[in-house]
Amino acid sequence: MKGQEGTKGKEGTKDNPQPPIPNRQSSIVNRQFSIVNPQSPIRNPQSPIPNPQSPIVNRQSSIELIPNRLLFDFAFPLPYRQAHGLESVGFCTSSGWTDAELLPPLSRIDNQEPFAPVWACWNEDGLFIACEVCNKKRPLRCDPNVFWKGDNLRLCTDMRDARQNKRATRFCQQFFFLPVGGGPKGDQALAGSAKIHRAREDAPLFSSETKARRGIVNPQSPIRNPQSAIPNPQSSTVNPQSLQVASKVFKDRYTLQAHIPAACLVGFDPVEHQRIGFYYILEDRDHGQQFLTVGDDFNWHIDPSTWATAVLAR
Repeated sequence: MKGQEGTKGKEGTKDNPQPPIPNRQSSIVNRQFSIVNPQSPIRNPQSPIPNPQSPIVNRQSSIELIPNRLLFDFAFPLPYRQAHGLESVGFCTSSGWTDAELLPPLSRIDNQEPFAPVWACWNEDGLFIACEVCNKKRPLRCDPNVFWKGDNLRLCTDMRDARQNKRATRFCQQFFFLPVGGGPKGDQALAGSAKIHRAREDAPLFSSETKARRGIVNPQSPIRNPQSAIPNPQSSTVNPQSLQVASKVFKDRYTLQAHIPAACLVGFDPVEHQRIGFYYILEDRDHGQQFLTVGDDFNWHIDPSTWATAVLAR
């Protein structure tokens, strides 16, 4: 046929067999871009036609779905601070922290203003983190059995900062801190740890005495509680009694502060490994979520490569 003579050379003949070259405007080639050419001879009439009204197919811009923070690898200094009052679980006030310990508000890169300041620092005795949430209208709701629901602060660490790993290693851990939910009446702060999903290997834990012999823990530290429970070497979660946490709850706000001893941080070695993976997420029933880099849609709880890098500075 005359209408097919112009394409016979492309599709091939018996003497010169060649596979047909797809039309670049075909829905088969560009289906991932939701481009459909109804005039294309390669278009499959039985293939589903994208609905132009569908919010899944016809988006104004796919770039809007990707947060700007996902496109960068962040590194920031985590300041060193001597233990002056931080070791006391009764010390929980925002006045004890300075702007030097304030974590960078990376959410502004995505035009999101943080609703709460979050502080963090370190010393030879471990990591410290605190937050203050104001303008509360709803009462706090915290359940340690489902700590990810309600009001909570979570921290993820990687003592080897393996940013290329898409799955957690033995040096990756997740901690959670609740302003209420502990104590006999459930009105005291509570801390704990949880496994990281789909990890290559769970974090092994050793006793404080073992780490002290290795020079990782300072036995003379005023922060270390000799009466705290020793983590189980066979467990990948930290005994909650080994963590220190305190909170002060007011009518319209609360403050929360926690200390993770060095004995609970697998691979904590500020001399040899000053760069650590670092991520936090603060969840509030009134304000929603505030996170360091990316949110739940990008599997921060599975993928350590989405975390930031904290440099243990002095």
